[in-house]
Amino acid sequence: MIQHILKLIWNQRRQNGWLWAELLLVSVILWFLVDYLYVMGRTYTKPMGFDIEHTYFLAFDNLAEGATGYVPKEERERTDGALMLELLDRLRSNPDVEAVCYADMGVPYRLGNRQMNWSIDTVVVNLRYRQVSPDYFRVFGSRDEPERNEALAAALREADAVVLSEDFARREYPDFRPAVGQEVTSYSERKYKVTGLCSVSRPSRYEREVPFVYIPLPASYLEEGGFDGNMQSLEVAMRVRPEADTPEFIDRLRAELKTQARAGNFYLLDIVPFSTLRAEYIRGYGLENEARTYVAIAVFLLVNIFLGVIGTFWFRSEYRKGEMGLRMALGSSRGQLRGILAGEGLMLLALAFVPAFVISFNIAQLELLDTELLPFTAGRFLACQAITFCVIAGMIVCGVWYPARQAARMEPAEALRYE
Repeated sequence: MIQHILKLIWNQRRQNGWLWAELLLVSVILWFLVDYLYVMGRTYTKPMGFDIEHTYFLAFDNLAEGATGYVPKEERERTDGALMLELLDRLRSNPDVEAVCYADMGVPYRLGNRQMNWSIDTVVVNLRYRQVSPDYFRVFGSRDEPERNEALAAALREADAVVLSEDFARREYPDFRPAVGQEVTSYSERKYKVTGLCSVSRPSRYEREVPFVYIPLPASYLEEGGFDGNMQSLEVAMRVRPEADTPEFIDRLRAELKTQARAGNFYLLDIVPFSTLRAEYIRGYGLENEARTYVAIAVFLLVNIFLGVIGTFWFRSEYRKGEMGLRMALGSSRGQLRGILAGEGLMLLALAFVPAFVISFNIAQLELLDTELLPFTAGRFLACQAITFCVIAGMIVCGVWYPARQAARMEPAEALRYE
């Protein structure tokens, strides 16, 4: 069967040569599009490293000097930070609240980040860091791993402790491999001990993993007035029990906290779901619009390729009705006719796909692909090549099937009239 198809292709080599060239070009272009969609799909579906379900951001601000209820510094008995800690303790005592944490540029989906050099022995790397309270891992940890969340929270309560992302060293920092119990040194030459390794997190579903160092933000810093007059910089987050996460509960809690927060020179602005912050973050960086634009362009090109390939093979099958009538007159069955037409198309694809494979590999070596979101590996290349081959093969079968079916249903004498 294969030898017979090869002879048919060779006998019509002039027409098939142009078709072979078309399939070669389509294979390379389609692979490039498939690779982009593959990378975007893999990136979007990767684990985030944290969980924002049933979590809320509590935004605070400072009373202006001279405003109603403002207490001058010399008349205050306690700092605003101490009053804030007291407020958060009352919030933790609420039976419908699972956990509460505070941070300084540490919660997800907040614009801006901080970086600092960290070293192990002589290896120095620049990493993002977050200052958080230990309960950060109880608020944003996966609900499927409560024991791990508790362990990480306990790890950050130790003296001079840091928690690091667990496997970021595999790609960017092959020589920087921290382990629990190891000592790391910050840019300020302060020494910390690695007390835990947490999941690698991503800023958003459209971005790759980012390694973080989590430094404890001690309560003593707040008690000493570290955020007095700058309470809008303190990030407070809470996780609500799923059964209590209703608009009515949040409205009631908002009213209570607005009253309780007036004990200091700060007040509650609002309680915002982290899903809202996520939407604002993505909109602020234009990540979703950019991804949608590129995906729309890729899908548009895919549709054009789909119609072009199907149209080519459809016309080719219609043009050969006379040949199919002759084959039926000589005893070929209708199934054999469909098999020959589909087999010729798939054989041409296989012959064109070999050089297309080589060309695609060389394009990949020129670093024209997106390797920031997903590294280029043999698995990625072969997966995209396999998808490309299957898609084009499906197009060919679709372009051949219906005309071949119609021709196979004609009587041989009628089909011979086309000859």
